[in-house]
Amino acid sequence: MKKEILAVCVAASAFAGDAAFSPALTWQGTRGLTQTQSAEPLGEGRLSVSLKGSAFTQDQDGKSPYSLVKNATLATFQGAMSYGLNNGADLFGTVTAYGVNGGANQKGLGSGSIGMKLGLPLPEDFPVRAGIMGQAIGGFAGSQLIENRDGNVKTAKLRPDGYNYFETRKSGNYDFQLMGLLSLVFGNDDIKVRLHGNGGISSTVGDDGERLGLLAGGLEIAPGRYLSIGVEGNYRTWLDKPSGKDPLWITPSMYIKTPVGFNLHGGADIALSSERGVEANALAPWRAFGGISASFDVFAKSRAEARAKALRDSLERENLKETSRRLAEKAKQDSVNAANALAAKNKDALEKELAAAAQQKALSDSLSRRQNELLEKERQLKLKEDSLAMAEQDRRRQRGVADSLEARRIQDSIAMAKKLEEEKGKRGDLERELLKSGVAKLEALYFENGKTAISLNSKPYLQMVGQILAKYPKLKLEVGGHTDNKGKKAANQKLSAGRAQAVKAFLAEAYPELAGSLSAKGYGDSKPKANNKTEDGRLQNRRVELKVLNPEILKEYAK
Repeated sequence: MKKEILAVCVAASAFAGDAAFSPALTWQGTRGLTQTQSAEPLGEGRLSVSLKGSAFTQDQDGKSPYSLVKNATLATFQGAMSYGLNNGADLFGTVTAYGVNGGANQKGLGSGSIGMKLGLPLPEDFPVRAGIMGQAIGGFAGSQLIENRDGNVKTAKLRPDGYNYFETRKSGNYDFQLMGLLSLVFGNDDIKVRLHGNGGISSTVGDDGERLGLLAGGLEIAPGRYLSIGVEGNYRTWLDKPSGKDPLWITPSMYIKTPVGFNLHGGADIALSSERGVEANALAPWRAFGGISASFDVFAKSRAEARAKALRDSLERENLKETSRRLAEKAKQDSVNAANALAAKNKDALEKELAAAAQQKALSDSLSRRQNELLEKERQLKLKEDSLAMAEQDRRRQRGVADSLEARRIQDSIAMAKKLEEEKGKRGDLERELLKSGVAKLEALYFENGKTAISLNSKPYLQMVGQILAKYPKLKLEVGGHTDNKGKKAANQKLSAGRAQAVKAFLAEAYPELAGSLSAKGYGDSKPKANNKTEDGRLQNRRVELKVLNPEILKEYAK
């Protein structure tokens, strides 16, 4: 039965490993949101493919003969593939095509890219992930499509405008990007939350030698295994002349996941850039997009074979255990059978020995009875002698009763006084000081500077203090907090009250019987014991004291 149960458990585990859900993927096929990278790697042997389409309608005429005209629609289609080289490095590449409907209709390849993402080798259960990403982008398009230039001057610098800036790069332009990646991952299987942050630069080699700053950040929430919801923000601007009028947009998106590795996603880019007035705006009001992605384990077959081998090995180990158990049971039964055979063989001899022993016992019993009769006579004589002796002792005892009782009373008084002195001698300095003066300072009590939290090393000391106070249940005690005169009086008052309350709460929790006899009060710097002008004096003034509120009870405990 155990073998069958083990086989089912391992098979279920293997199925669970095969039914892996794909993570949310970027448009480069790597982990993350649509345009914001996660620092998490794909994992060794993981192959991802992504297809996405997007479209937006130009809401204004471009300021360049190469720009889109008003009401023209630009659609882009991007294919991406990525592969996890190991558990810390991903390789990816993309190809983008485009089509324009309106004005001069155009279509063709927009750009292509290749890049690598590297992650730091951090522990799996560590919530922070960090890494870098580098990629090179080459342009294939006849024009930038949205070609806005600084001050509407044809020879001026090209602005980094348009959602499609890197998707429809002009032929002859090559962009080299380097990004720093940071992700924070927390949650459980029921809900997982991820925060991503990207920052880097893009440098162009070609007709337009721009140097751009790139920023992106996103929040991803996965309420279960089948759904991820994301919102991200992106900003692109000149590195030497940043502006709030350059492309700035927010992107809400949704991923629907399946247990066979396919994801469906959709969302929209919404412009947040400020308007430029007479110059063309950086972005159209919005762009819609959607796509499909898939992620597969290239080593799935070898991993399945490894799981199958583990299953076989486990079953073989279980069979060996079962065989060993059966051999042990057989050896035990053989031992019992041999013992039974030996017992049957010796049965007759044992019965003869028992008969001889019975005869011997009968003779011994007869001699014992005769001996007992003689002993009984001797005992009767001894009883008479003892009776006479006891009568004489009773007479003597009656005469000494009075003297004995008086001596016992004196001895008890001496013992009681001695015990009381021993108990007083066992009292520590804090206990003696409290019972003598009604006030005692908690010497080994420490707090962090400016805080009310009790230090870890002080808690055993407070346990000892609570044990002492529990011996005197009739005492009503005040825990008083005091500070030096450094800082504001209101802050010192609050700090002293907080520390006194912390000590009271600790003692009441450790010894619940003290809860009704303790109170707490903060005195701030109002009752110094030493000169606050010296460091030693301020050290003495920062203290917590115990004060007896019903000192008349001390006489009872001081006895």
